[in-house]
Amino acid sequence: MDRETVFYQDLVNSKGPIESQAMDSSDIFRQFYVAAAIGCKYNQDPKSCQTLANLCVMQLYNERTIVCRLLKTIPHAPKIYLP
Repeated sequence: MDRETVFYQDLVNSKGPIESQAMDSSDIFRQFYVAAAIGCKYNQDPKSCQTLANLCVMQLYNERTIVCRLLKTIPHAPKIYLP
């Protein structure tokens, strides 16, 4: 997965359950991820850290995603409790 991939799991469509699906590119991630990652990790900017946390929420706290893995490595980032 790259930083712009959005991963959805446990989906259901008209034919029944779908195990998971990845959306190759997200405009939201393309617009916000890099600036938020740099701002949070290197500048310790609270707004950037909150944006990073919100991007992880959009990934449903999936620890296999780059944004959630990064968030866990930044000591001053908001603490989110991953299931």
